[in-house]
Amino acid sequence: MNGAITRNCGIEVFGINLASPTEEKITYVKQALSNHGCVYFRDTVLTPEEHLSFAQNLAPININRYFPHLPRLPAIALVEKKKEQGSSIGERFHADHTYDMAPALGSMLVARELPEKGGDTVFVDMQKAYASLPDDIKQRLVGLRAVHSSRHIFGRKHKDSKTGKHMYNENTMHLATQDTIHCHWSGSRI
Repeated sequence: MNGAITRNCGIEVFGINLASPTEEKITYVKQALSNHGCVYFRDTVLTPEEHLSFAQNLAPININRYFPHLPRLPAIALVEKKKEQGSSIGERFHADHTYDMAPALGSMLVARELPEKGGDTVFVDMQKAYASLPDDIKQRLVGLRAVHSSRHIFGRKHKDSKTGKHMYNENTMHLATQDTIHCHWSGSRI
């Protein structure tokens, strides 16, 4: 098992069978995630059950209330864009579940079908972005608060630009009531 640090964000890890990882390899992945913010595994084929099992080895599952899910595995949200759609879930810059009081450790994405071009998911290391700021800007951030909310996305109807169909589960719109405040205190988040 080894890894190659990526240029902008994360580490690509090799030599781990995600379908049946040892405790040592789970510990390695957790440490790599803590150190690098994102872990990539290429050319890995997982069944949905193996996907869920691997994720459960890393942290408790935070079930997404707003996305459709696999019929027999509600812990796995479907983030998909069909050919006839003009819009896609998460197509703009965002962070997952920051509206929750205790945000999930992360998201585990498994690409099942890829388009011939496009469809890229880009990750950003916000700790590196912060570290690159000039000291005077960092000082201006101390004590500021940011409100993270689920209301503006999941609390209203979002329709696909081509099909007019709802993008999110409209039966859960009433659950979009989370407003969480994150504070910045001398480089730490609380």
